[in-house]
Amino acid sequence: MRTLTILLLAICCTSQAARILGIFPYNSHSHFNMYEVLMKELVSRGHHVTLLSHFPQKTKHTNYIDLSVNGSLPAVTNNVSMELISSLNSVTSFFDIIGDTLNMCEKVLQHPNTKKLTSSKEEYDLILIEVFGAECFFGLLHKIKAPSVSLTSSVMLPWANARFGNPDNPAYIPNYFLPLTYRMTFSQRLINTMFKVWLGAMFYYYSDYRSQQIARRYLGEELPGLSDLARNSSLILVNSHFSINQPRPLVPGVVEVGGLHIKSPGKIEEGLEKFLNESKHGLIYFSLGSMVRSETMSATTLEAILDAFSELPQNFLWKVDGDLLPRLPSNVRVGKWLSQLEILAKTLHLIRSPYTLTLKSRPLLHSELGFIPPLAHPNTLAFITHGGLMGLQEALYFGVPMVGIPLFSDQELNIQNLSPKVAVSLDYKTLTKASLLQALNTVINDQSYRENTRRLSALFRDRPMTALDTAVFWVEYVIRHCGAPHLRTAAVDLAWYQYLLIDVIAFVLVVALALILIMVYREFYVFMFISFALLTHGQSANILGVFEFNGKSHFLMFERLMKSLAERGHEVHVLSHFPQKKPLPNYFDFDVSGSVPNVLDNLTIETVRKRNTIGALNFIWTVTRARCEAVKKHPNAQKLMNANQKYDLLIMELFGSECFIGLADKLKTPLVTIVTSVGMPWISQRIGNPDNPAYVPNFFIPYGNKMSFVERFWNTLYYIVINISNHYYNEIPTNELSKRYFGNDVSPIWKIANKNTSLILVNSHFSINGARPTVPGFIEVGGLHIHEPNPLPKDIQKFLDESEHGVVYFSLGSIVQVQTFSPEKLKALMDAFGALPERVLMKYTGDTLPGQPSNVMTGKWLPQQDILSHPKTRLFISHGGLMGTLEAVYAGVPIVGIPLFADQELNIKRCVLQGFAVRILYDDMTKESFLSAIRTLLDDPRYAANAKKTSFQFRDRPHTALETAVYWIEYVIRHRGAPHLRSAGADLPTYQYLLLDVISALVLGVVFFLYLTYIVIRSVLRLLLGRKKRNKSKRQ
Repeated sequence: MRTLTILLLAICCTSQAARILGIFPYNSHSHFNMYEVLMKELVSRGHHVTLLSHFPQKTKHTNYIDLSVNGSLPAVTNNVSMELISSLNSVTSFFDIIGDTLNMCEKVLQHPNTKKLTSSKEEYDLILIEVFGAECFFGLLHKIKAPSVSLTSSVMLPWANARFGNPDNPAYIPNYFLPLTYRMTFSQRLINTMFKVWLGAMFYYYSDYRSQQIARRYLGEELPGLSDLARNSSLILVNSHFSINQPRPLVPGVVEVGGLHIKSPGKIEEGLEKFLNESKHGLIYFSLGSMVRSETMSATTLEAILDAFSELPQNFLWKVDGDLLPRLPSNVRVGKWLSQLEILAKTLHLIRSPYTLTLKSRPLLHSELGFIPPLAHPNTLAFITHGGLMGLQEALYFGVPMVGIPLFSDQELNIQNLSPKVAVSLDYKTLTKASLLQALNTVINDQSYRENTRRLSALFRDRPMTALDTAVFWVEYVIRHCGAPHLRTAAVDLAWYQYLLIDVIAFVLVVALALILIMVYREFYVFMFISFALLTHGQSANILGVFEFNGKSHFLMFERLMKSLAERGHEVHVLSHFPQKKPLPNYFDFDVSGSVPNVLDNLTIETVRKRNTIGALNFIWTVTRARCEAVKKHPNAQKLMNANQKYDLLIMELFGSECFIGLADKLKTPLVTIVTSVGMPWISQRIGNPDNPAYVPNFFIPYGNKMSFVERFWNTLYYIVINISNHYYNEIPTNELSKRYFGNDVSPIWKIANKNTSLILVNSHFSINGARPTVPGFIEVGGLHIHEPNPLPKDIQKFLDESEHGVVYFSLGSIVQVQTFSPEKLKALMDAFGALPERVLMKYTGDTLPGQPSNVMTGKWLPQQDILSHPKTRLFISHGGLMGTLEAVYAGVPIVGIPLFADQELNIKRCVLQGFAVRILYDDMTKESFLSAIRTLLDDPRYAANAKKTSFQFRDRPHTALETAVYWIEYVIRHRGAPHLRSAGADLPTYQYLLLDVISALVLGVVFFLYLTYIVIRSVLRLLLGRKKRNKSKRQ
């Protein structure tokens, strides 16, 4: 027994003189009030505390060390306007909180004291950390390696429940951001449920995902997921109490400490105390909290408030900057800062309460006064409040009825949670003198408000321990039990569908239905049921999009598709360099931006012109492979590759290296390939699509569909060389890269491409690219990225509208820098533009444009689609990139093409053949040649007519490009990869697909036949000749 006791003592942690780190990075003083009370109490109990916060102590305390980050963020105290606050709703409040705290993460993590903490070797027994908005500081838990306790100054935040396995049933627990009570109608429960799901998704993408990026940037790329670190918290202290916030089930790790910040009131200055004591008709206290500046209310609302106050005999104490008020009635006293707790306490005559408990052992707030709870003196009549939780708790503690003017976030919910006839709620946007007077007279003259507030005050105070004692007990409990892992409920480790028993319910229902069908419909219908059950339909699928190339023009096409799929209810996860600026429902980013150099406006004219076809291909393969490897090293790519997430479909770009295609093999997922160009030479064979070089021109050769013998020869030769080169110089090196990141057991990438590809979406249309045979799995979606025109910026709109002779639009795309043209070419360009009566709108990323004519307007970025759609746009001068070409075709605008590299020559060639474009080579560019091309297109109406004709052909489809793409993607999902779309030709070796074996057999047969014929003829001739010789010998 003695040995057992020694062992228990040895393995048990101590709560005496523990070293505690507090991390409170949010710069709200009202939040910190709660944490400061707790930390000081821990110091008074002998613990050593270190605090990272914006609010260092004014005087030093023993065992209390400040790591101040004050000044790293703008103050929020008395720094928010009423206009801003009143514009927020349930949704924008969430994004406002997350946005502010993401900014906090960046700024505070950069602060020297934060860096000092992260680089310190100091050890701690416990970390106390605030939960509010973005949670990048949970990354410190990984650095410091200590148990943690979470704290929140609000009720349980929606996203915090899951990490503690705490039930959060939306049938009766209203969301933090919605003004619903616990008793909800059907429509309210529907809204509450939908909002809960949506908010969870938004928190993951908009907060958790971005916080992870920030945390890894400052705390190391090896940092585990923040959500996993947050789930390791031993317990959470929440600022709620069932008397106000309604009873709800809580796991042991969720502890209510509502009112923890309330402490014994201190002294107030004499002048204010005198005003309070002399309020013979009673006092009404007015405060909208520590953030909002009441003086920024609209002039109409301020007048209404002042008029209402002046008509009442009571005195008013108002937290406001009185210097900014239009006037001040004699019964109103103002202050920029007022000690709210002391005012509420001072203005009360405390008398013995009929609700005093007999539980002798429990410590009570204000127990030194000997009275609980306080009943309001007749002079203490009301508290006008915005409904902030802390102020509301203080009013209830002191039994003061309220007039609530909720503004944002949880404030409306807080007011509604109060018992009937404790508060009157007013809408700020409809506040009038009459409505405010009516509310004040109600809470002043209706005695039931005072009685109900006293009753609620008693319930709020009636606890076995004070909020502070409760908090300290559980903090020390975690220390004593080395993190107290036994507080962790098993629900934390369950998947959501397991937690909700969906898998069990589904199994029972399927079995029950199967038994019913067996009994009623027998074999035929059972077969139909089972077949249907095995089919995967296209509703609410999990879709992964991988777009590792950082070309913005490429991503425009993919983004439109992925957004549309998300809008249709699918959950899409997108790996790209272009995360959404605003979170979208069902759309989640794996952001890898910054992993590779930017390609936007980053190449010189000489760089893109100096390579021939094979050189250009090798450049694309080498660069994209190097960039792909860099992307794979990014933490978010690693997170994706190492996750066990299940997807119903993988959508992947085909451009150069395909180093991520191993995901299709690893995830065992059907693959849809999407291409921003026409079909690359090496992709058709994957699904058995015919690619006959006799009339299908190669991607890299500017031939039409009708080719001469010489052109067909070179087209065939290029087809063979490019496919062989792709295998040896692209696929084989990429396969080695794939093995390095996905393991040696991953299939070769060419086998994955051939086996897993269900569908290929290509950015072409027969109206431009010519008619060609395609198998069902080869879908043309040319122009998928094109959207309806948006309003133009005012300066561009004005420039276009006022152009008497129309506008010529000039852009060489998102990669090439026009300023790198040779001085002679740039001068020729400017001279030609200056000679035009038309205006010229030019995309130019340089700081100054030498010789810029007065009719030329430049911009570093221009909304191309919207400009081309403007009726005054008469001509597009382009490099011939396919996206821009399609946009011009869609808008019916003729083109002057200056092809530079890749497929641009082919694209311009097709436009020339269609009769709405003229081609100029860069080397042949002069003022005269340029002017001639422009004037030809502007002055000959046939070019404009052909452009309109081609536009009509391009638009005339049974379904839009986007609808077509979405249909076929959902088709693949519904039919579990749709293997029946796969042409048998895809599984044939090249020699079989090209009938080389058959041809060889035929040739050998013919040769053998000819050889036999030759043998026979030779034998016959020998026989005949031999007889002749013998007969001649006999005659002699």
